[in-house]
Amino acid sequence: MVRRIKAEWPGREVPLVVATGGLAETLQPWCSELDPIEPTLTLQGLRLACDLLVRQ
Repeated sequence: MVRRIKAEWPGREVPLVVATGGLAETLQPWCSELDPIEPTLTLQGLRLACDLLVRQ
């Protein structure tokens, strides 16, 4: 599905596909369309959101 989306993407720049979560590194050998692997990206985003809420 990712390969198809990238092929049909309008414009010259191809979208960046970031794999997140604990299984990202496990799936990487079978999915050549993944660009970077960021296993903790979701957790980083939740931490940033929490920090913003605590400051208010």
